[in-house]
Amino acid sequence: MVEGLRDVEGDVALLGISNQGLFLPLVAAVRPVRRIVLVNACVPRPGKSFREASRHERVYANVITRFLGWLSPGM
Repeated sequence: MVEGLRDVEGDVALLGISNQGLFLPLVAAVRPVRRIVLVNACVPRPGKSFREASRHERVYANVITRFLGWLSPGM
């Protein structure tokens, strides 16, 4: 994404949907952006895995969804 924005001048807004929210701050760390918009996206929690960050989220409040989060710790 950084390579694709190399020649773009002016203000850039990044739009993240779903898991894209996890890497958009990495783009902003390398290239100045005006705004990051997260739509139904995972909000990054620096220093925490997806499982740790989402442990108390309502969407993971039952056994099945906690198990699904545990199966994909790399997200």
